[in-house]
Amino acid sequence: MTKRQVCLLVLVACGAGLFAGCTAPSSAVRLTLEFSTMGNYAGHMLEARVVTPGGTEVDRESIGAVSAAQFAISFSGLEEDAAYRVDFYVDVNDNGRYDAPPTDHAWRIDVPASKGDRSVAFTPGGAFTDIAFPVLPAPGPAADGVISPGEYRHTMTDPTTGMTVWWENDEETLYVGLVAPGLGWLAIGFGPVSKMEGANIIMGYVAGGTLTISDQYGSGP
Repeated sequence: MTKRQVCLLVLVACGAGLFAGCTAPSSAVRLTLEFSTMGNYAGHMLEARVVTPGGTEVDRESIGAVSAAQFAISFSGLEEDAAYRVDFYVDVNDNGRYDAPPTDHAWRIDVPASKGDRSVAFTPGGAFTDIAFPVLPAPGPAADGVISPGEYRHTMTDPTTGMTVWWENDEETLYVGLVAPGLGWLAIGFGPVSKMEGANIIMGYVAGGTLTISDQYGSGP
C-alpha cells in the first residue's frame, strides 16, 4: 500500500463518518463477581476488569455509584481452560480515577482455569493491593460533521481563503476537520512535491443532501 493510499483510507473514512475496527470474538464463557457487605462504599464509583496472566485486558465494567450492600458484576469474553485475574477498586476519594491504596481501596483476585461460566464471591476486608488500574485512552475526535471547542488539539485558519483546519493524531490515525466560509465545495491536500503537484487532495461537497468525498491527485503544480 502506498502512502497516498493510506491517506485515502484514513481521511475519506473520517470525512464520511465511517470507522473500521476489530473486536474480539464473542465467547459464551462469563465470569460473575458477587459482592457482599459493601454498604460502607455506598455512593462511590467501582471499576473492575478481567486480565490475562500476561496483562491483556479482556473486559471492563463499572458502577457509577454503589447503591446496595450486595450486587454482582458480570464479565464476558473469557476462554475455556484459561486463568485470569480480576482487578477492581472503589473510588473512595471520588476524583473519578484510580489512586493507589490507601487513598482508594483496591483488590486483586486470581481466577484459576476451569470450564464453563465462573463465579467468584468477594467480601471486603484484609489488606489492599496496588493494582495500577489503567485509564482508558480518550477517544479521538468524532466524525459527526460538528467541530466542538477543544475537540482537536491543533487548529489554524488560512488568511487568504478563510478556511479553518483542525487536526490531531495518535499512533494510528490522523483526524482532520475542515470548515470553509462559503458554500459549494472544500478541499485539503497533503504531501505535495511542488505546489499542488504530487499532493493527495481530499475534496468534499454536499449536493441534494448527499455527502460526496472525492480523492484526487495533483498532476501538476
